[in-house]
Amino acid sequence: MSKPKKIKKIFNFLNRQNPLAVLAVLFLLEAVFVATSYHLIFWNRIYPNIMVANINLTGKTELEAQKLLASISPSPTITLITPDKQFVLKSRDIDLQYDTNQTVRQAFLIGRSESAVSNFTVKWQALQQPVQLPFAYSYNQERLTQFFQKVSNEIDIPVIQTSIEIQKGQVIVKSGQAGLEVDKEILAQNVKNALGAGQHKIAIPVKTNAVFSASQIEELRTRTQNLVGASLAFTQEENNVILSDSDLVKFLAPDQTFNQNKIKEQVEKIAAQFYRPVQEPTFRFENGKVTEFKPAKDGIEVDKEKLIKDIATTIDTLTPGQKVPMDIPVTKTKSKLTTNQVNNIGLNELIGRGWSQFKGSAPARVHNIALAASKLNGILIKPGEVFSFNQALGDVSVFTGFQQAYIIKNGRTILGDGGGVCQVSSTLFRAALAAGLPIIERRAHSFRVSYYEQNSTPGFDATVFDPSPDFKIKNDTPAYILLQATVDTKNASLVFEIYGTSDGRVATTSKPRVWDIKPPPPDLYQDDPTLPTGTVKQVEHRVNGAKVAFDYKVIRGGGVLQDKTFYSTYQPWQAVYLRGTAQ
Repeated sequence: MSKPKKIKKIFNFLNRQNPLAVLAVLFLLEAVFVATSYHLIFWNRIYPNIMVANINLTGKTELEAQKLLASISPSPTITLITPDKQFVLKSRDIDLQYDTNQTVRQAFLIGRSESAVSNFTVKWQALQQPVQLPFAYSYNQERLTQFFQKVSNEIDIPVIQTSIEIQKGQVIVKSGQAGLEVDKEILAQNVKNALGAGQHKIAIPVKTNAVFSASQIEELRTRTQNLVGASLAFTQEENNVILSDSDLVKFLAPDQTFNQNKIKEQVEKIAAQFYRPVQEPTFRFENGKVTEFKPAKDGIEVDKEKLIKDIATTIDTLTPGQKVPMDIPVTKTKSKLTTNQVNNIGLNELIGRGWSQFKGSAPARVHNIALAASKLNGILIKPGEVFSFNQALGDVSVFTGFQQAYIIKNGRTILGDGGGVCQVSSTLFRAALAAGLPIIERRAHSFRVSYYEQNSTPGFDATVFDPSPDFKIKNDTPAYILLQATVDTKNASLVFEIYGTSDGRVATTSKPRVWDIKPPPPDLYQDDPTLPTGTVKQVEHRVNGAKVAFDYKVIRGGGVLQDKTFYSTYQPWQAVYLRGTAQ
């Protein structure tokens, strides 16, 4: 039996059984026929409705499409525009080139993936709506980015945000100004799309950076008002940091939120100041002097995340003038040894600590501070012995390594050997007070010096000059005491620590009393051969004269070891400027 007769026989059978089945088979055969015909027609040709730059490539072979697109090249220029500005970029400046072969290849591959379902969907959608393909192209990304930056530099206007400050107890609102900024990310995408579409005029997307609204400003003003005169004082062992109202207001942000970046920035500084690695004790004694001594100290690391939360939580609870002490949340790591396990002369613990800062000091002054501190570092004082600062320091001159720096002598600021040594004697004075030692000799400076009042109150200074005045203390403890000096030139600070054996004494100093305040004389200008001609540098600031006194008391058990008042008389001190005369 022939094939047509067999097929006819099958259809007759199906028709008798179910006429709908015959229709379904016929529809399926027709669909297969149409699909097969469509596939054969476009066997080596681009499917219908595939467009490149509005050029229809339907039915084109790859070679025919390449010839059709070969005449198309990038525009010689690309223009970025705003309503009032335009910026022209030459295509050759970014090495812009169209890749016709790659473009045609992409067009040909549409509907020819490995997924039959995907191919059918893409070809069906193309019949409904043309598929617009971009030109494949290449360019120099770095040069295009540089051009974007040039455009941005000419258009951007930095936002001047409305700010709220506290000045002399008053809340001050400073008006801001909205800014403009090129949205470079969107611009880059727009340019890429335009280049692929053969377009050469592109609008520059510009966004406005707004200032705070009136309601936000009013809310910030209310929160700021609660901070006037308030402060947070952070303490960890002997270290402390105080954040004043002007510091705290920087942490506020609109809508009852906080500027987390500002808080984090401040916390990073606090963490760096309080960080300490584990310190194992060491002790070395040579030629009557301790050449190396490190007491055992726990390692300290600030819990920054908790501190950030603590600050934010506390700020909005403050009321005007409230001063809140806060502990620094830390993690401590114990040392393996204790201090008394490595020495046998009674250096068991820290009994006194003094600290001062010398920010703004000239390099020569910093050098002298470090040198003088090193000469006193490691000195042992026997029980019952009187320590003389001048005697321990020795000759202060260029012959012993000191440099010329400004000193106060006979009521004037002049160049002299060892300027800055009094920073060392003043810091040791503070350490001796904390240790509860008898102060045998101490004289205040004739004038208030700004260095000695950085993070300190007036009256806690001690001037020295060989042979007199001198600074003297006595070791009236039952064991040796050791002087340890640490200079931190990066943070401009000097620390004196006194180690020994505690006998239970407790030392206190009262808050200084200040009276008989006198205004300073007119500013003073002095020639300085170490500065270039035309340079003017301020080395002293205007300071009122005053009389200062504080009480010093040391008790042990029920007895009083020291009960003394220290007096200081400071003459009014003028601002001093140095004028360079060096050629």
